[in-house]
This record gives sequence, C-alpha cells and structure tokens, in this order.
Amino acid sequence: DLTKNNTNILHKNRDSVAKQIGVYLSGKDSPRKWIALGTNGAVNMGMNASGLAGVMNSGEPCINHSTDDTKKGTPTILRVILEDCDTAAQAVDKLKALLAAGDYWHKQSGSIFFFLDCKEGYVCEITAKDCTVQHVKSGFAVRANIWMNPGMQQFSRNTVKRYLNSAARMYVAYSGLNSILDAKGKIELPDIFELSRTWKMPKGSSELICICSKL
Repeated sequence: DLTKNNTNILHKNRDSVAKQIGVYLSGKDSPRKWIALGTNGAVNMGMNASGLAGVMNSGEPCINHSTDDTKKGTPTILRVILEDCDTAAQAVDKLKALLAAGDYWHKQSGSIFFFLDCKEGYVCEITAKDCTVQHVKSGFAVRANIWMNPGMQQFSRNTVKRYLNSAARMYVAYSGLNSILDAKGKIELPDIFELSRTWKMPKGSSELICICSKL
C-alpha cells in the first residue's frame, strides 16, 4: 500500500521477544513517508514511499570497529536513509558518506546493510572505516551475522564457533529457499513466512537459535 504498486515485499526474521517488536511510521515532517519494524524504538527494517527497502544487521567482531557511542547507531542510519533516499544506489552512497564522516556506531562489531528497490539490490558489509558492496540483480542473498563479501575477511576477528553457528543458520535459509524452488519453481510470500519460523538447527550444530527463536 505504501508504494502503490504491491510489488515490493520485505521480510526479516526477528529473534527478539515478540511483544518488544513494534511498527513505526514516519513523522508528519519527514521528507518521505516510511514504515518500519523494530525493537524498543529502533528501526531494524523498513520501506519508504519511493519503494526503497532496507535492513540492518550485526556483522562480525572486527578491527576498525567504532569507538564513539555518540555517533549514529545502525537503526538511526537506516532511518536516515529511508527519509533521504529514493533508490538502493542512493542508499549505498548515503551509507558511504556517513562512514566517511565517521558518523557510525555499532560497539565492537561491524554491520551488514541490505538495500532493495524495484530494479536492484545491494548488500553492504562494513566496519567503521571499511565498506564492501555486493550488487544483486536477481535470485536471493542470505546473511546471518557473518560477512560474505570479498575483502571483508581481513577485518574479521570472529571465532570459529561463532562463524560456524552463523554459517549453519545461513545453510538452513539457503536449503529452505532452494527446496521451495525445486518443488514450486518460484518463491511466494507464504513460503518466506513459513521458512522464517524455522527454529530447529541442523544435527550436530551447537547453536540454540535458528532462523527464529523457538519462543
């Protein structure tokens, strides 16, 4: 309804307690109307009236992490982008500009941003000083809390256990999406909803939380 064309669908699992998750709307003075989901007031995913969708997520523990907690946190960055940008490419440029200005905060970890419009998408993996961008024109891109873009591994200080647990969660998503494609030849919204509620991890994994929390 927001984008007037019923073509853009955005979904992100949340492993937070359900009653902490809220729906947030742009204020009357916002330059662009937007709608978002978030936890405790934070904008974690959203879409604006131009058809730009965005998601923020934690990346890996890293070097070049942020050190100034007075700078913009990732939910605030996403909100600024939804208010200021019309396309996924503009969103990438805005993110790079904020990083160049040193206006970024995400504790000891880097971040992952996903931007999508009606034509293309981008996966941005960042530290406070470094940014790599993957251009997505078709198919699907899956990320847990690990970086996959070429060039980012040199900044990571992740542990083997944390990396493998995230990789296992990504595998559940990849496997589920491919199984849907094999069975139906396409992926529809109800399929995404069902897959995102998967809470059982592959046998042998030590991770307790899968794509979503059992609760």
